[in-house]
Amino acid sequence: MNKNRKHAQKGYDMKTRKILAFTLPAALAAAFAASSFGFAGYAMQIHPQTMEEAWAWQKDHYDISWYEDTNPVEYTVKSYDGYVLHVTLMHSLQPRPASSSASPAAGSSSAASTAVGSSAAGSSAAGSSASSLAAGSSAASSSASSPAVGSSSASSTAVGSSSASSTAVGSSAAGSSADSSPARQASCRYVICSHGYTDNRYGTLKYAKIYLDLGYNVISYDLRGHGKNEKTFCTYTVREAQDLNALIEDTYKRYGENIELGLHGESLGAATSVAVLGYTQRPDFVVADCGFADIENVLKGGLRAMNPVLTFMLKPASLAAKIKYGYSFSQMRPIDALKDNQVPVLFIHGEDDTFIPPENSERMSKATKGYTELHLIPGAVHAKSILTEPDQYREYVTDFLRKL
Repeated sequence: MNKNRKHAQKGYDMKTRKILAFTLPAALAAAFAASSFGFAGYAMQIHPQTMEEAWAWQKDHYDISWYEDTNPVEYTVKSYDGYVLHVTLMHSLQPRPASSSASPAAGSSSAASTAVGSSAAGSSAAGSSASSLAAGSSAASSSASSPAVGSSSASSTAVGSSSASSTAVGSSAAGSSADSSPARQASCRYVICSHGYTDNRYGTLKYAKIYLDLGYNVISYDLRGHGKNEKTFCTYTVREAQDLNALIEDTYKRYGENIELGLHGESLGAATSVAVLGYTQRPDFVVADCGFADIENVLKGGLRAMNPVLTFMLKPASLAAKIKYGYSFSQMRPIDALKDNQVPVLFIHGEDDTFIPPENSERMSKATKGYTELHLIPGAVHAKSILTEPDQYREYVTDFLRKL
């Protein structure tokens, strides 16, 4: 009796061990898969600011009283797949010369191209004579005080040669932004500003003022899944670059094939402004502020900050993103667009940026074939370079544009 009982117990134990040997790894695999899909979902989902939240943040951190003076015009643009982007055009704040009376009619050839010249490698912008971000006047140098001026001077590097002449501007298609105000000079120079992750087009106002004072019309838009656009997930430049390419083409059709057109981006917007160069070489310049060279190094850094052990999840999470969303993290590499790029690029990065380390801009500056400059802003954390050193920032941009 006892012998039979022991035999039965032994058989039960063996059966239990077999079940555990099967179910435990399966449970662990299921938990690991769930974690991978969970991280992929967390990384690719967008929790955007509302337009009201973004406006309030800008208003609290720097002067935007000039915004209505730009006579902002809102419109929409359809992207490559029919997705609708919400766009705002801000007109140049450059004052009309005293001898000028009325705005040039659409189609006129009174161009305002930038100075042409060459730039030796290693040149750098110096000093801080440019006007502050919070400038209230429309001249290039402003008397208004800046919102958060730092004391340290930024380090910079200029790479490559610059001999390309600026694009002649003149003709303007139907839908031209020419302003009939007698105090405003019509401009055929445009820059498209792209904001960062979770932000919206209001987040670009801190950069817009620089260009508006220099005579550019500024086009700001909500990136896919942000602002007033339909909600969707983020692909970290894969779809976003194609959206920007559609906006670039719309800008040429809307305002004229011969306009001067540049790009300026912050963080995700900077990465997008770089990635679009793989689709088009039409822009005259790009200013990329704290963009990433590839999203994997950013995500890996985030995992490492939580717990170094978690970094092994990156590859499985990338596969999970591919399965769930159709895009893997390994596809999200703006740096690859620079392989044959000839468009001049100015890279700016906060030296103390731990979210997207400055090594990202350094890598991209080395990767591009065309003229490039790299400026690091001491003391600046992520996306705060212009608020840390507004005068220096403005001078870097202005000096870069003079060289083109």
